[in-house]
Amino acid sequence: MADMKAALSQQTDEIKKFVGNQLKDIKKELQEIKSSQEFLAAKYEELVEELDRNNKKTKALEDRNSVLEASNIAQEERIINLEKSLDNLEQYGRRDCVEITNIPWSDQENPSTIVKKIATNMGLQMTDGDISTAHRLPKPRSGAAPTIIVKFTRRDMRTAFYAKRKLAGTAADLGYSAHSKIFINESLTRERRKIFHEVLKFKKENGYRFIWTHFGKIFIKKSESSERLVINAVDDLRSL
Repeated sequence: MADMKAALSQQTDEIKKFVGNQLKDIKKELQEIKSSQEFLAAKYEELVEELDRNNKKTKALEDRNSVLEASNIAQEERIINLEKSLDNLEQYGRRDCVEITNIPWSDQENPSTIVKKIATNMGLQMTDGDISTAHRLPKPRSGAAPTIIVKFTRRDMRTAFYAKRKLAGTAADLGYSAHSKIFINESLTRERRKIFHEVLKFKKENGYRFIWTHFGKIFIKKSESSERLVINAVDDLRSL
């Protein structure tokens, strides 16, 4: 009996020892897991803080980019407005000028005399004093006769001359062998000339009958009874 008690006690001690060792291992593993969780939590916080800093930097960059874009748009608008102002000033300087095309060129010609002959054929009385200057422009690449540009000293003479442009006749009416029709147009800036050519193209492609200029402004009209429209830019054609 005593031997059985001793054996049972020994077995109990071994079980306690085994369980104790197992508990120590479990506690150790739990402590390692806890440490790992704390490490991961700390890393997570660091990542959150880093992400927050990056978001703030990104927001700051976006705000700066928005400011730069707004500034760039403002600068572009300012440049456009300056270009328009310069174009208006240049056109204003051309207000007393007209350009005459389809007149053959010769070495002995006097452009002022040619202009006065055209005026006579129109029924206008024009003297040398009505003309400030008249000369040929550079020869175009097409090989056509260079345009004559004339600047008048009087606004009323310029207006009357331009108003009777359809009576200019042909080169033959001035004594030339050619029968080319004489055209008289307002003197436009380079920008307005580009717009005019686009409007002319639009007129031909869309059945408009009339296109003309009046002191630098470009007009287009579909028919006799339709409303006249002023075209300030090529984009204006999109709404027609």
